[in-house]
Amino acid sequence: MTPRFYDVARLRAWRARIAALDAAAAPAADVIAPPGAAAAGAAAVVAGSFNPPTAAHLSLCDGALRQPGIETVWLVLAVRTVDKEAVTGACLEDRLLLLSMLAAARPNVGVALCNRGLYVEQAAALRVQIVPPARELVFVVGYDKIEQIFDGRYYTAREASLARLFGLARFLVAARDGHGRHALAALLAQSENRLYQHRVAALTTLPADHDPTLSSTQVRAAYAQDAARETTDGQGATAAAASWGAPDVVWAFARETGVYAPPLALPGGETVDRYGMRLRLLEALAAEPASDFAAAEFAAAVRLATADSAAGRALRRLLAGNAVTLAAIRARVQA
Repeated sequence: MTPRFYDVARLRAWRARIAALDAAAAPAADVIAPPGAAAAGAAAVVAGSFNPPTAAHLSLCDGALRQPGIETVWLVLAVRTVDKEAVTGACLEDRLLLLSMLAAARPNVGVALCNRGLYVEQAAALRVQIVPPARELVFVVGYDKIEQIFDGRYYTAREASLARLFGLARFLVAARDGHGRHALAALLAQSENRLYQHRVAALTTLPADHDPTLSSTQVRAAYAQDAARETTDGQGATAAAASWGAPDVVWAFARETGVYAPPLALPGGETVDRYGMRLRLLEALAAEPASDFAAAEFAAAVRLATADSAAGRALRRLLAGNAVTLAAIRARVQA
């Protein structure tokens, strides 16, 4: 059991802050974890769904911080991400938990939450609440994202939106899936994009071990495959985190919670969604924000909810009901 993954106070607070960011309201941002080091230079932004955060996300941060003038990087998680509106895998609170842990080890990296997915909307929100006009704002993206930015399908008024976006920020573009500087130059040479080419450049300062093919989707699939193999032959899911493209803390979280693993097959024949039990307990914690339910109790409840025992089955039945109270959960755990 890793106590830091059961931080009741932070998870409750973040759920409330996520709920407060109305996706239908004007663009808005919320600072979750400010950079540990104060800076006056340019601020870079790595935005994404971070489901989960990967080694590639961190190497984008490192590459940005090697750029002249860039002193901070913000990892920005949107309440809704364009083309990824269905939330599966890790819930937003857990993604913020992992991002905050990663940022804590990097003094120049902060974490923010945004209520909108389009870059023009995120830029507007960040300019108002995080990066003042006196500081340059730089988005760091993969080639697939700069293609999306220029795609007229995402706008009701493409030219007006792009003029606003590139007036607020410039872009550094990392190679992705074989699309590098030549592909970027060709994209910018298109007649409808030439007006903005001075605000877009290739990111050439990435670490040598940056993997331009790595994605969160691949990490989820690789972990699920390893976890499934572990349940059948006792192997898998024990290799170094680097083997499936995730930072150590992400690997540890996945191992602890089963977030990307298939349902757990208990010896008695029942299957249990380990991460589903965590989510149900998070809902109960959020419903009683004033309770003194502790991190250790949260962790114990998750363990019991996945146990092949009479007590475990009783807790699962309780969690499947509509009126779940923390007092009832506590009673089951302490029984």
